[in-house]
Amino acid sequence: MKNITYKYLFIILGAILLLLLFYFYSPYEYAFFPQCPTYKYLGLHCGGCGLQRSIFHLVHGEWFLLLRSNLFLPVWFVLFMNYIYNQYKNTVQNAWLMQNKVLITIIILLIIYSIIRNLPYHPFTYLAPVL
Repeated sequence: MKNITYKYLFIILGAILLLLLFYFYSPYEYAFFPQCPTYKYLGLHCGGCGLQRSIFHLVHGEWFLLLRSNLFLPVWFVLFMNYIYNQYKNTVQNAWLMQNKVLITIIILLIIYSIIRNLPYHPFTYLAPVL
């Protein structure tokens, strides 16, 4: 039990340090933040493009820019928190997010989101991340 507590203590500490990193350093200004390989090599925005900028806007309370950078961030957040909770409770096999229908739906939505955010037509251009 003691090892499990330390494991989650390190996860929480790591998350706090990561949020502090994004609070003090902007992904717009510093080159040590990794670039999206899909955008770098293909010029296309994937479903994860803009997540670093979204987290930056999250810690600065800029909600509109958070959603403008990556509209899928709330979905990523729910998936991550559900994974952490289920790991802590050891209930992964009973998790509603781990059911095949839910996972397939999320993957299909992510693919659709990745496609329409690359369309060069007016309202879809708003889905591309703020560069």
